[in-house]
Amino acid sequence: MASNAVTNIAAKQVAAGGSEPSAEEKILTTLYWWGTVFAISFCLYCFLRTKYKTLYAPRAVVKRLETDIAKRELGAFGWIKGTFTVTDDELFHQAGLDAICYIRWLQFGIYVSLVGLFNMIWMIPVFYTAGDNPEITD
Repeated sequence: MASNAVTNIAAKQVAAGGSEPSAEEKILTTLYWWGTVFAISFCLYCFLRTKYKTLYAPRAVVKRLETDIAKRELGAFGWIKGTFTVTDDELFHQAGLDAICYIRWLQFGIYVSLVGLFNMIWMIPVFYTAGDNPEITD
């Protein structure tokens, strides 16, 4: 979505007589758009989860589904720390095996993202110092 927007912006600039944006500008524009989408979504979630408990924490509201984990009042941002302090045994006994599998899948996604972040740390300096050599093609 954002990469298409970047391509569309670049096409409009070239059509209007401007030059095509550099790779740096494209990367920064993409980071800007996705960073904005993430920040808005994150803040919206933090606000809405405290306002609509029936939707975001039904086990805390419905009496027959109540669990100790769901009753914890963590505040708007306290849930972040709370997600890392729950043990697998506690989660298994109160939420079931499906919850354990889902949480482990999300943890795997975090690990993969961290590998990408680590690779970005060493690839960005290489990208910026590479220069424009016409003899090298992608």
